[in-house]
Amino acid sequence: MLSIRPRQNWKRRSIAGAPWRPVEVVNTAGDAVELRFLDMPDAPDLERVFSTNRQQMLLGTEHRQGPEYEFVRDAD
Repeated sequence: MLSIRPRQNWKRRSIAGAPWRPVEVVNTAGDAVELRFLDMPDAPDLERVFSTNRQQMLLGTEHRQGPEYEFVRDAD
């Protein structure tokens, strides 16, 4: 199973068929995961950072409700 760690890059989309948006894992604590959108570099962190959970990120994409996540790469 994939381990979610800070500095990993992922993609996220809110609605099936919508464009994917790049995100970076900022922090993890237990099941909670804090992510930062990478496609809005001039916005304040308050607008770029949001929380989700490991289960939501690791779910498959078939028959799901809510945002989808796809792993891109580990931290450099």
